[in-house]
Amino acid sequence: MVYSLAIGCGVALLAILAAAMFAALEPLWRDCRRELTILAAILALLAIIKCFLLPFFPGYPRDLFEFLSWGEVMTRSPAHVYDPQVNCRYLPGYLYAMWAAVGLARALNFGPEVTGASVSTLRVFVRFPPIVADFFLGLTVFAWMKMLSGERRGPGAVMLLALNPALLFTSVAWGQNDSVLTLPVMLAMLMASQGNFALAGAGAALAVIIKLQGLIVLPILGLWILLHGRVRDWMVASVAFLATVAIAFAPFQVSKPWDFLVKVIASSAEYFPYTSLNAFNLMALVFGLRIRDSTTLLGVSAFSIGMFLMAALVLVALLIFWRVRSPRAMLYAAFLAYLGFFVLPTRIHERYLYFALALLTPLALDSWATMTMFTTLTVTFLANQIITLRFLDNLMTRPEHDSFASPIACANLFALAVAIAYGGFIIAKSTSRWPHLLRAFFDPFAQHGDLAPKTPNQPPLMAARAQRSSRPS
Repeated sequence: MVYSLAIGCGVALLAILAAAMFAALEPLWRDCRRELTILAAILALLAIIKCFLLPFFPGYPRDLFEFLSWGEVMTRSPAHVYDPQVNCRYLPGYLYAMWAAVGLARALNFGPEVTGASVSTLRVFVRFPPIVADFFLGLTVFAWMKMLSGERRGPGAVMLLALNPALLFTSVAWGQNDSVLTLPVMLAMLMASQGNFALAGAGAALAVIIKLQGLIVLPILGLWILLHGRVRDWMVASVAFLATVAIAFAPFQVSKPWDFLVKVIASSAEYFPYTSLNAFNLMALVFGLRIRDSTTLLGVSAFSIGMFLMAALVLVALLIFWRVRSPRAMLYAAFLAYLGFFVLPTRIHERYLYFALALLTPLALDSWATMTMFTTLTVTFLANQIITLRFLDNLMTRPEHDSFASPIACANLFALAVAIAYGGFIIAKSTSRWPHLLRAFFDPFAQHGDLAPKTPNQPPLMAARAQRSSRPS
């Protein structure tokens, strides 16, 4: 029973993702079919090349072993994947992907027998989901670019994502799955900007059930619906969100106490109570790497300091969005929040910069400021991953204050400072008093109307609703 229920729920989640992708790409297919086809072909070719490269990159063995073990349990009995001996720390969303990857390998290749060849093949198959997510993430960036910039810069921004060495390293060399979370985050915001609140809520739920980091986008989406929607839209988005979460959790909750998965999530959140899990950020700079985040500074724990700073930055991101109220501002607010999530709090892994860098991609060519942030974060993210993976592969003990960590952490703090200042420039009523060099640095290469706080743009559906409501009855 549980096995059949899990299959049905997995298919339902895949259908939700497919519906969001269709809604994102349908306008592009109608208006620029040739360009979309060419770009999809390029991204598909890149995905095939990545798949062929996977055997040459072993990935991080511990991560791959956990993915394989969880996928194996899912193929046998999803009801037991959260048993204590399995030690599964992931939310259900990505477990469905692991199930599909391992199940496909078993069906196409060699059956249940474990051999050296089978393990090598499984290590390749288990890294397919991020490659697939990379493909659809590129198409989603293209959809964002068409909304923000029309005919300009769409393919170029997609290539910035698809060929970014830091993002490629995450999916191909490391074998991690951060693109799988970034895809529904970007889709949810795109659906909200198009006025499709049901798919926006469902997309946000997909992000949350993959990793808890999906929670960061919820305040931004909620504010968008508050500003552009109605009470009915709030209800539709909330029902879609809760229904998607319920579908994902249903097979794992059967015959369990009502708070079973809540306890699983809470225990996973407490699994790494350290200042920095190899992320070169503020906590690594001030306290050091892998120090207990109960360590205090002036009587306040590192965990509390990080949470306070993160909450303050989310408020800054929401303020920027509140003042401008456009799709571009929503995307920038999400980028700023995810950048702050990497730089400021404790318990951050080295790969969590992926989310901010991917979200910045559609905006990277807007100004010298965004180009500087994009370049800086690409370099620091790639360096952070290469240095960390070298230590992990060699089973070396990291010093608390690594000689590489401090300058890279300072560069990330510089990027965050630029991001906050750029947000202030966006919402400023007048920038005439700003120094000329700063204005030249922050001014967009092409003036976009939706950057001006006095004339916020509405998405087409919102504008149509406003026009209808203004007509005499």
